[in-house]
Amino acid sequence: MGIEQVIVFSLLLILTLFFFVVIMDYMVPLYLDFEFNGICRSYALLIEAQNGLDEDQKNSFIEALKKRHVTVTQIECSVPSHIKKGDWIHFSVVAENSRSVFKALFERETKTYVYKFTQEIVSNKASN
Repeated sequence: MGIEQVIVFSLLLILTLFFFVVIMDYMVPLYLDFEFNGICRSYALLIEAQNGLDEDQKNSFIEALKKRHVTVTQIECSVPSHIKKGDWIHFSVVAENSRSVFKALFERETKTYVYKFTQEIVSNKASN
């Protein structure tokens, strides 16, 4: 193996690692968005079944998102006091995640990604 082959192999290895890191910078926010939407959908089903969230469920929802390093900035779950079966419930969540991404070849910057989930839910249970 000549010195030319070692240099070419080293450059290709460095280039491959660089592309891998750049692709990961783009894929992690997409993956977090899929997880965020999945968690929000599961709690939307819970809201539909129970006509809202109590404080323990709301705290467990926030903790589930914190485990994924997502900070909840707003949760809105508008449930009327005397809801009838078939009434609409508005469920909205806004969260954000800050992470370091590539700015230039040897520079990184902190970027904040905002995740939003909004769903109109039909109540399935009548409350007294």
